[in-house]
Amino acid sequence: MRAAFFAAFVVLLGGGPAPAGAAPQTPTQTENARAGTTAWQHTLYTGVQLYADQIGALPGDAVGVHVQSDYRYRLRVYRLGWYSGDGARLMACVPSCVTDEAPVTQRNDAASAGSPQRAGWTTTDVVQTAADWPSGYYLIEAELTSGSVAGRIATTYLVLRRPLDQPQSQILVQVPVNTWEAYNAWGGHSLYNFSPAGASIRVSFDRPFD
Repeated sequence: MRAAFFAAFVVLLGGGPAPAGAAPQTPTQTENARAGTTAWQHTLYTGVQLYADQIGALPGDAVGVHVQSDYRYRLRVYRLGWYSGDGARLMACVPSCVTDEAPVTQRNDAASAGSPQRAGWTTTDVVQTAADWPSGYYLIEAELTSGSVAGRIATTYLVLRRPLDQPQSQILVQVPVNTWEAYNAWGGHSLYNFSPAGASIRVSFDRPFD
């Protein structure tokens, strides 16, 4: 699938929103002029977990998602950005924004300190990005839709890179995904001794963030 150490890069075109009365001049200014939402700010819940089969992708790619949930759920995909202070824009829902999916149980094998800490879950959903989605940080939420915990979520992240055939940007953001996973103690181990079961010699991206 992918090596445990992987570098993802985000290219942001331009800056914040264009001045009032001025036409947007860059793809990012055009994006930030669109309507955002604060609905992405939910409470986390441990009864649902997820991870994507890749953390870096290009617009138009299909990204597999692996979900384990005690309750019915749907996926919501947000792009993080300014959006007049709302902080995100809803890009897609899976299976849709008004339907949901049944609970799913995945295997949860305890990993030893010498293993790569891989969850090995089956793919439950696919997020199909669109060719016109701009580069940036994307948040994938598994939102619970039933029971007393309806509205609570688990999150994972996706970085969309700038296609090489698009104009170069003045700003490059390098995302420290290796550091994210080095500190991730899902499965009992990170690369550090403060993890519940001590340090592992290897970790994998194929697991939820703890």
